[in-house]
Amino acid sequence: MIENNRYVYIQKFHRLHRITQIKSKYPAIYRSFCANPGNLR
Repeated sequence: MIENNRYVYIQKFHRLHRITQIKSKYPAIYRSFCANPGNLR
């Protein structure tokens, strides 16, 4: 159970990191993501 939670946390962290990279490289794409949060999946 604990390992699974840790895995989920790592997945979320990687997604957050990717969003941060997009934010710095492609602000327009990041803004469109903010407009449509469903796109993050």
